[in-house]
Amino acid sequence: MRRCRFCGCTDLRGCVDFESGARCAWLTEDICTFCGDAEIVALIVGARLAHDIALTLPNYTPLDRARAAAWYAEARGQ
Repeated sequence: MRRCRFCGCTDLRGCVDFESGARCAWLTEDICTFCGDAEIVALIVGARLAHDIALTLPNYTPLDRARAAAWYAEARGQ
């Protein structure tokens, strides 16, 4: 079951907009539409992809891997 990394809502207990009654949906596997801004989520997903690629390509140096990890952490706000 998915859980939002920010608010903790799940597939079974989503966020509810009290004015409209609308429920949240998923922007990514772990960010709901109430917690995520599409541009920020795109940045996080892009940074995560760059980090994953840096970890798997043998021609990347440890410095390249560290830069990718730092970019990913910065994009996530950590």
